Amino acid sequence: MRLKKLELIVQAFFCALVSNPQVRTTEQNGENSIFLICETKNKSKYYTCVMLLDLLLWSGYFFFFLLIIGLVKPWYLLWWEATQNRKRVIYLYGSVSLILLSLHTIFTYIL
Repeated sequence: MRLKKLELIVQAFFCALVSNPQVRTTEQNGENSIFLICETKNKSKYYTCVMLLDLLLWSGYFFFFLLIIGLVKPWYLLWWEATQNRKRVIYLYGSVSLILLSLHTIFTYIL
């Protein structure tokens, strides 16, 4: 039940970016269901939401590319630190790319 509420909140957030959301409740087979309806009146807001998803995707790819470079030559990416090792590259750039790509996947699934 909590996951449904969280999913509805995230949908409402992105739907508010796109349009004016409307919440409708219906009763089906004795169960109450909540539906979120997005009507896009302004296409530029929709494209802004799509561009934000694309930005998450491409920045995730970019950090993954930097991770690959850092595994070959850690000094290229960690020049400001005293020790440049591959474990630190994986920790820093791998976690950022994993977070960005998983956020893109989650938001794409929800939308």
